[in-house]
Amino acid sequence: MISPSQDIREFIRAIEDKDYLSMIYLADDEATAVERSLYHTDAYPDKKKTESEKYANQLKSFIAFLRYSIKPHTSDPESDYQLFQSVLEPGEA
Repeated sequence: MISPSQDIREFIRAIEDKDYLSMIYLADDEATAVERSLYHTDAYPDKKKTESEKYANQLKSFIAFLRYSIKPHTSDPESDYQLFQSVLEPGEA
């Protein structure tokens, strides 16, 4: 995983120099890895599971933002929107 701590800001910083298709691919791969980990519920307490679900939703919102320019539907949409915009080329906002 790119962000073992499941922090969307850490993930964005790690991929911000990539092209759009690579960002989408990496975000999809990360979301898949997080969601697969949720099937191992014995290893995750409820708090960790909730955090993982939140991170997976942020990644999915990031993918929708890159593909369709859809504002995030997350627990903190304005903050995530500003974060997601940081990967855009100047003039693409």
